Amino acid sequence: MVLTSIISPSSVTVQTRQKGLLSLALMATLCAAIATGCNAQPTATVAPGAAPTTTPASTPAATPAAIPSDEPAATDSGVGTLKALVDETRAAVDTNDGDQAAAKFEQFEAAWEDVEDPIKEKNPDVYGAIEDAIDTVKAELGDNLDQKKTLMALTDLEGAINQVD
Repeated sequence: MVLTSIISPSSVTVQTRQKGLLSLALMATLCAAIATGCNAQPTATVAPGAAPTTTPASTPAATPAAIPSDEPAATDSGVGTLKALVDETRAAVDTNDGDQAAAKFEQFEAAWEDVEDPIKEKNPDVYGAIEDAIDTVKAELGDNLDQKKTLMALTDLEGAINQVD
């Protein structure tokens, strides 16, 4: 017994064309979704008197779990705060504003109190270098501001802070 095809060539062409259009539409939708995700830019937000921060334009659907650490997260963010306050102190010294430099360095010392114990426990040598550098900066921020010496002391302090793991 011989079987003959009951599908005409024109119906095969219509089905193939429909599958092609469907594939094309799916690809276009997928490309648009990827492009939208890749082009999401963070937006900058700045409050008066505050340092600029960035927040993402969109929030991902899932966030991976935090990786446990031996060191408290506060130390990591605290070191970032220390670095920022050294930069702010340096900017005040650059403009020869001793009062502003002293005020910023007081903020630095307050922030240092929050992170010094974990640093001291983890690496006493780095802790000692930071303490020595702090003493030098404080001495240079006295009544007679010597820009060159103070900037060198701040650079030494920054170098010591950068040794924190």
